[in-house]
Amino acid sequence: MYNIITMKMYKYEFKIEKIFFCICLLGLCNPLYSQTSKDSKLEDSILQEKISHLTIVPHMGSDDQNLIELMSDSAFAERNSAILVNDNEFVKNPIGIDMNSIDKEDWEFVQDYPIVIRKINNPYDSIVVENHNSHPVVINGQKYSFFYKIKNKKFELITMDDIKQNLGLKKQDDCMFIINGLILLKDVPSYKIDKSNILRIDLLKSKDIEYIRASKNIYIIKILTRWKSNLERDFSRLR
Repeated sequence: MYNIITMKMYKYEFKIEKIFFCICLLGLCNPLYSQTSKDSKLEDSILQEKISHLTIVPHMGSDDQNLIELMSDSAFAERNSAILVNDNEFVKNPIGIDMNSIDKEDWEFVQDYPIVIRKINNPYDSIVVENHNSHPVVINGQKYSFFYKIKNKKFELITMDDIKQNLGLKKQDDCMFIINGLILLKDVPSYKIDKSNILRIDLLKSKDIEYIRASKNIYIIKILTRWKSNLERDFSRLR
């Protein structure tokens, strides 16, 4: 009987000791948790302050060339970045330039304003952009949020009208332009191509396409530039 009572008392004391140990442990952990929580909040506030001062800078390069090839016609038409070459000459889209031939250090994201954008629709058509951080720049009805400069390289640029004229077409002739498989849906005069970057140009007529029944003939001008994928495709076709 004595042994049984002793064992019960021992178990009771052991439970009390366990409870006391847990209370002590909680007492030790609570200040530590509180301090950790305070440190975490301090780190978060410092991080948020650093993030608030960051500027998101888009990049341009050969990777963008691969992206363009995967775009739909409508997405391609709505691109919101433009290129400045040859002393800030406006180029709507880099599709006419061999981006693989341009070193990464020669791409510059424009951040310093004001800036003069030249030769938009003709050699004498220029605009001054004071600051466009708060709103996009509208050129020929298209909104542009970013501009890139290509440094240390000169381009001999031609327009779609130049190509049309070189093919012997009249100014009033209706044309549909396709560059590297992408149809130019709007603002055609703003597209420019580096003359040395042209691989081939094919001229078709809509009346030659048997499933199109149109009373008026439309010329289809297909342009391939010297992008790597086109060079490989053209070489395969010749074989």
